[in-house]
Amino acid sequence: MNGVLVVNKPKDYTSRDIVNIISKKFNTKKVGHTGTLDPLAEGVLIVPIGKALKVAELLTSETKEYIAEVILGYETDMLDITGTEIKRNIPKVTKEDIEKTLKKYTTKYLQEVPMYSAVKVGGKKLYEYARSKSMKPLLCKHIVVSGFCPWHHTNILRKVQKRRQNEEKSRENVRKKAGK
Repeated sequence: MNGVLVVNKPKDYTSRDIVNIISKKFNTKKVGHTGTLDPLAEGVLIVPIGKALKVAELLTSETKEYIAEVILGYETDMLDITGTEIKRNIPKVTKEDIEKTLKKYTTKYLQEVPMYSAVKVGGKKLYEYARSKSMKPLLCKHIVVSGFCPWHHTNILRKVQKRRQNEEKSRENVRKKAGK
């Protein structure tokens, strides 16, 4: 089989888990993916199969968009919600404070790769260094943050919910007129 599957990866599955499931389903070892999603992440995972693996790098954009939920004033040893809490300082902030702070991150900078990442260094994944408690290399990558829409996602959800309610009302009105 040759082609590309676009998978909505559920939470608690690794990208590799998805590849393994598809590999078994289609009985082929020629399955890959175009970018690792954290097991906590839900989202689009592009899965090339067979000859599509040869053009996999052409399938992804260097620009990505993320929707995230953020807890302010909470830090863990793994830099995500699964880690052990190491600091808590819940700030009193306004919407304007948040918007002003986010603007400061709209730039190019070096981002530390979390120690429990699947990124490989010297043929070994960073999380393998972390789990073995051995000295691990500090790894940073260049990233560009082009903008934030902190309240945009909430507005989209409200619009979708409103549209669905209106569609349901319209269907109900049609059913009433049809005598059903």
